[in-house]
Amino acid sequence: MLDGSFLEMDFTNEMDWVGYRRGGWSFPEGDGTWTVGLASDLLVPEPAEAPCYTLLLTVSPFLSGAVTMQRMVVRVDGTKVGSFDVRHPQTLACEIPEAMLRRNGAMRITFEQPDAMRPSDVVASDDQRLLGFMHRRLVLQRSVLPQGGPPMPADEAATLLRRFESLGDTCEFSFLQRRYGVEPVGLFRFAGIRLHRLLDGLDEDFVGLGNPDLLKVLGGGVEGSHDIYHHGYGYVYHTVRPDAELHTREFRQQEAARLRFLWRILKGDLCAAAKIFVIRSGDDVSERHLRLLLAKLRRYGNVTLLWVVQASQAAQVGHVVHLGDRLLKGHVTYLTTSRAYEFADKSWLQVCAEAERVAARLHLPSEPVHANDITQKKIYQAGAE
Repeated sequence: MLDGSFLEMDFTNEMDWVGYRRGGWSFPEGDGTWTVGLASDLLVPEPAEAPCYTLLLTVSPFLSGAVTMQRMVVRVDGTKVGSFDVRHPQTLACEIPEAMLRRNGAMRITFEQPDAMRPSDVVASDDQRLLGFMHRRLVLQRSVLPQGGPPMPADEAATLLRRFESLGDTCEFSFLQRRYGVEPVGLFRFAGIRLHRLLDGLDEDFVGLGNPDLLKVLGGGVEGSHDIYHHGYGYVYHTVRPDAELHTREFRQQEAARLRFLWRILKGDLCAAAKIFVIRSGDDVSERHLRLLLAKLRRYGNVTLLWVVQASQAAQVGHVVHLGDRLLKGHVTYLTTSRAYEFADKSWLQVCAEAERVAARLHLPSEPVHANDITQKKIYQAGAE
């Protein structure tokens, strides 16, 4: 995605960025530097001319107890370029069009953290700083568009995407499928689960999915549209049901039965090993974690796993590498954060097409197995997107 760093800052080393610091910062401590207050500013030199720039931020939110998320808004010279809901340490990406820059020699980057809180208010601490995020690293780079070539025809893209199945993390891949009219029934369809909880579920055959007492309706939804949280696996999925039904025992029992059914479908797909299974990840996941996941999936069938990451340089975009033992690693232009529907469409399709080509060279099966027919879809998809 990116080619050539214009500016890099290491927030663990004050000398690396002290010349850019303005208001709203603490001092470096261990892994980075905390923001202090509701807004924090940097004043950096304007980059050389290019059509677009990408700002990459590696941050960790201050979380405690019931506070499980911090919001961040990023502005450049007063114009918003990014808005994020951050629940764990991650790298955020903001695109900065060249037309946005004032071209007066300097660029002010402002980080707003409206949920900042004092440690002394939530834990036994004397720390009264208003903390939002610990910043670890900042990179400002020239953006490079994905590799050229005409866009893939919609019908071809739909056929391609039917050969893949998501294993969670976020809804990003599900939104990609939906854009091309691909609406499979699946346990991780418009659902999210962290990798370590996915590993736990595979270890115990996701037996806890059948327990209705572990399901909870999350607040904040609109009428008829809510997220459901499974306490046993940290699994979150979306449902479209009348509000009056959501808090009944009968609803939870129906949902638990439906989730177990979806798990049986996924097990069938894993055993058939005809699809390529997709998991995307940020900076907090290593190849070792993916090999552990692959080993657990292999208990069901001789599956192929596509691990999708954000490219660190332009030459990687759209490329897929075989890491051995049918573990593939694909590189997209960027991974989404809070808005899973704002995905890098073209590079995702490039990665899926290349993954199929790599799989074919390895003599892997590529024809999809339709484990769920239309009757099953009508009955069991009624409660979820």
